[in-house]
Amino acid sequence: MEQMIMGAHIPGPLRALSLVCLIALSACVSTEDRVSQEGDQLAAAGFLMKPANTPERKEMMSRIPPHTLLRQVDGDDVTFVYADPLVCNCIFVGTQEAYGRYQQYLQARRLVNDQRQAAMMWSGW
Repeated sequence: MEQMIMGAHIPGPLRALSLVCLIALSACVSTEDRVSQEGDQLAAAGFLMKPANTPERKEMMSRIPPHTLLRQVDGDDVTFVYADPLVCNCIFVGTQEAYGRYQQYLQARRLVNDQRQAAMMWSGW
């Protein structure tokens, strides 16, 4: 069975190849875009953005691996930090609650991606 796309008949194998190419191109996101999205997601979850604009913050940022979420424990206090020297030159600092919201968001995003992939697999049936 052929489908028409913009007035042209596209055979099944070519349609499948087009879909694969479209998926591959959509996965091409720059590192800066990915890091920017990560910062947006952390901020939406309640992490505070602290610009590295003091000697103390610059020194702290140099000790944190870039683009890695780290947990810091000080007695009963748990804090999560994320250094972004690429996009905002800042450190995101969050509480256990903010981290929980961030994890919920990641889980929801994975679920949406899984559902999207399943829908694409079944769309040819």
